[in-house]
This record gives sequence, structure tokens and C-alpha cells, in this order.
Amino acid sequence: MESQDSNFIRIDRGENLEMIRIDTFEKNDYLLKTESKVS
Repeated sequence: MESQDSNFIRIDRGENLEMIRIDTFEKNDYLLKTESKVS
């Protein structure tokens, strides 16, 4: 059965993988900054 996971695997290569990593890193960095302001 084809699921959404297969779509992610197709994207998960080369430059797209790097973009996903950078995007995730930036979101995590933003969340960390937001959390430290709150606490």
C-alpha cells in the first residue's frame, strides 16, 4: 500500500534533503529562542 511515507522518500534526496535539514534546524532554533523567552 502506497502511503504518505513514499512521498517523503521521493523528496528525501540531494539538495531537497539539505533544504529539509536547514528548514528543520531553523524551526528548532526558533523554538529554542521562543522557549528561553518564556522561561
